[in-house]
Amino acid sequence: MTPTGGLDRWAVSQAAPYRRMHVRGNLALSDGGWSSGGWISDSKIDGQIQSGTQQQWITRNSQIGSWSGSNWNQVFVGVQGAPGNSFPNPPYTTVGSTPVVREKPFLYVDNAGAYQVFVPSLRSNSSGTSWSTGTTAGSSLPISQFYIVKAGATAASINAALTAMTVADVDGVKVAGILFDAGTTNSQVLMEVGPAGSAASHAANPTSLHDVFFRIGGAIAGKATVSLRINSNDVIGDHAWIWRADHGNSGTVGWNTSYCYFSTNPSVVLGHSFEVPVTTNVKFHNMVTVSLGGTGTISRVINNSGGTVNSGNQVTYLVSGP
Repeated sequence: MTPTGGLDRWAVSQAAPYRRMHVRGNLALSDGGWSSGGWISDSKIDGQIQSGTQQQWITRNSQIGSWSGSNWNQVFVGVQGAPGNSFPNPPYTTVGSTPVVREKPFLYVDNAGAYQVFVPSLRSNSSGTSWSTGTTAGSSLPISQFYIVKAGATAASINAALTAMTVADVDGVKVAGILFDAGTTNSQVLMEVGPAGSAASHAANPTSLHDVFFRIGGAIAGKATVSLRINSNDVIGDHAWIWRADHGNSGTVGWNTSYCYFSTNPSVVLGHSFEVPVTTNVKFHNMVTVSLGGTGTISRVINNSGGTVNSGNQVTYLVSGP
């Protein structure tokens, strides 16, 4: 994309990813108003990215000309051209490569004019875009394998086709581009990956979660005990916003009006492999401890502060939410 005047603008706040783009110019992430976080991945920005008023931002596996601006926390993982690691002044957290990742599947039209869904391959210790050499490694699926919601579809037919709320302990599931909006009747778990006691290794072909979002309150007074529970090994988290609203429609927001618990148990133990480069902006009840159980990294779990939790059986107390 070559923007008019040389500047593209992506002024967003939360759960609005910017993926697989090539901007032949500069990119502004705000318009001067409130902006509270976002995501760039698998993209090339030839010029400068201007963060403006963005409170926090994550850029992963991309190539950029330069970066300007900072507020609370700007994170770069596997980004060519990223500023050096300098947290907290300026608040840049920079990781040279992404240990394990799969890019989000995407829609395209093949040479015969048919719609296909391309599923990128797994990459290890990578930086830059998946398409820098011209072709992204992966495979295609025909659109006929997917349920397409059309005019006249009912809630029952959509629910019957939607199986993402519970994922079996199997290889290679990809869940992408879904928002769970909690209802007024409390849900025990909005999404679960693998049943309790899952023990199989999926290192060669892990499940991956791309742009998976959970909202508690804001539109309605939603309630849930757990938003996302991961029991399977080797799951890749590739952009998740999991949040309880702090503003919205009257009567839908409040600590005891719309609520979700990170866990009703005072500790959360991820017993096996789990990879999330960064987890952002979580504001839930009862967040006390996390143990990574041997493999994985969680950086700045709450409110963009607190120490990085490294691999191993180390237990780290989380920073309190508001």
